[in-house]
Amino acid sequence: MILHCGNSGLWFQIFAGISVSMGAFASSSLLAWVTPILPELLSPNSEIPMTPEEASWMISIPELADLVTPIPAGLLADRLGRKPMILASAPLFTLGWSIIIYYKTYNSLLIARCIQGAAVGIVYTVVPVYLGEIASTDSRGAITSLFFIFSWLGYLFEYCTGPFFSFSNYTLLTLATTVLFFVLVWILPESPYYCLMKGDRKEAYRSLLWFRRSSEELLRKEFDMMKLTIDEDQVKETSWMEVISNPADRKALYLMLFAGSLRILSGTMPLLSYATETFQNSPDLFIAPKYITMVLGLVLVSGAFVSFFTLDLLGRRSLLIISSLGSSIALCIAGTYYFLETKTSVDVSQYNWVAPAAVLVYAVVDVGGLYPVNTAYTSELFKSNTRAIAASISTLITTFFTFVTLKFYQTFIDLFGIYFNFFMFSGLCFIGTIISYLIMPETKNKTFSQIRKELVSSRNKIC
Repeated sequence: MILHCGNSGLWFQIFAGISVSMGAFASSSLLAWVTPILPELLSPNSEIPMTPEEASWMISIPELADLVTPIPAGLLADRLGRKPMILASAPLFTLGWSIIIYYKTYNSLLIARCIQGAAVGIVYTVVPVYLGEIASTDSRGAITSLFFIFSWLGYLFEYCTGPFFSFSNYTLLTLATTVLFFVLVWILPESPYYCLMKGDRKEAYRSLLWFRRSSEELLRKEFDMMKLTIDEDQVKETSWMEVISNPADRKALYLMLFAGSLRILSGTMPLLSYATETFQNSPDLFIAPKYITMVLGLVLVSGAFVSFFTLDLLGRRSLLIISSLGSSIALCIAGTYYFLETKTSVDVSQYNWVAPAAVLVYAVVDVGGLYPVNTAYTSELFKSNTRAIAASISTLITTFFTFVTLKFYQTFIDLFGIYFNFFMFSGLCFIGTIISYLIMPETKNKTFSQIRKELVSSRNKIC
């Protein structure tokens, strides 16, 4: 995708993409909030005293709540609209931060993070659908990549503010971003695809005009194509079983679940949540672990911005293969360092920079490929009337894997050592590379209708 200054419609799409992607910012802030203050929370003088085991539950419990909302969010997004459901997540984030500020106890912290976890389930189910439906064909990869650009900006925000503010002020700053999220989404129009699904052609045309700002001829041509796509999608009534029973939808679901599972099983969530603690395992570094964590946040954002351009330049499939293979190599290098340091007599003290450097490289490669590709597939592979349903199933599965990786990351460190996690995630990424090469399709620069026809006609029997 190339940004043309004269293309005002593209800038409106970017503005809308940024606005709803503040939900990803809020979701990541929830997860990253713990990272810079975890050593303080585990200290004897903590405002909210907790053991390492209690901390692991505190870190992972939003994912349990996240399991509750994807299915209702998917159903309601088709019934009430994409925009109202995105708006509904903001008060849940705000309520959670308010509880944390005013009730500084371990139990209230768990309750607050459960409430916010429910909001994350809504965001991850509905926002990718909205992004895919408002974007033009040639910019869809870039617009959908905004979701994870802002996800990593959320991490950077928490990493850079946590070490320098008091507990309450740090949390209050995070709360303010959720208010901004609500205000920005409030002024946006509904998805034109959703308006057409509900038979409101007048509102759909207004929405498309807001997002495109193009000539009457181009606008009418795209609007007619949208109507044709919607008419084809809604030949028969949609049900949950159609996603499973329809061969093309079933194939799309398997592909999307694979991309989502690979994204989570690459280990990003636990490695980021425990980043400061992990870097403390590399002694005598020339820079304090908390500052390396800030650098990590910058690297995450840089990798995400790269994907803004590479997703449409390289394509989904190629980027997925490059990202998973690069992640595997970087994780293997970090794992090898920690294994030599903890399980052998080899002196690796002069190479103490290797593990942090490998993690930083991993972060760039991982977030620059696995994350935006997953969002793109979520918005592209399904018909308009099954898109939200499929997204909710995907969110449910990836949330489960996220909980497992977060909860057992510390357990595996205690049982085997920190190197074990790096080798495990490296192996999973390598397996993912092979599978990606064998089964994943390319959807770059294709309309929803074209992608659908290729899924229907594909002879890939794996799915």
